[in-house]
Amino acid sequence: MVGKAVAWMLRNPLEDHRAAISLITQANLNATIARPMSLSNDAFAPHYLESFEGVPGRKPIPRASVADFLVKSLEQPETYAHTSIGLALA
Repeated sequence: MVGKAVAWMLRNPLEDHRAAISLITQANLNATIARPMSLSNDAFAPHYLESFEGVPGRKPIPRASVADFLVKSLEQPETYAHTSIGLALA
């Protein structure tokens, strides 16, 4: 019941998010979209999950870990260019 209520409350932001990803994809930009499921101010966690499709996990990921992923995506464009990556802790 709670999950359905949250999904209903977030329907507009989620639709906006999907529309933005669609526009970026259609523009064929050389971009990497980082999709953290939820952010925390916790210390850097080096063993975070990445998913090229779907949701990798539900636990909030530290902002420092997202920053680490962004640097990694710039250093490895052959892996991450033109992708949308879900990020979370296990």
